[in-house]
Amino acid sequence: VSEAVGSATYLSRELLEEADRLVEGSFSLAMSWCKSVVGFTVQTCGSEQANFEADQGELPANWAGVEVWKHDSGFCPHAYVAALALRASARRKEGLLSSASEDLRKMRAVLGGCEDL
Repeated sequence: VSEAVGSATYLSRELLEEADRLVEGSFSLAMSWCKSVVGFTVQTCGSEQANFEADQGELPANWAGVEVWKHDSGFCPHAYVAALALRASARRKEGLLSSASEDLRKMRAVLGGCEDL
């Protein structure tokens, strides 16, 4: 998927095209996700790792509904964030800093958390 050129590693065009396709094709689903994730993460501002710890206590009441929505819509927040990270990296390397920054802002929104992130 990538080829080494000198000391740098460059992502393949096919991988970046797939990342673009995923990000652009799932944009509306990502925005729906972002609206709901804020409610789950607002209380963990400053200790975001708590969102990933296995034994964090009681899950929110509508957690099962979120999982059903992800399954039914086909949206995977982790895949979306990975695609954004690939795009941001490639755009930064090409000097497209505004576009790279926008992808990083989208990543933050999908991951949730507080304004300090």
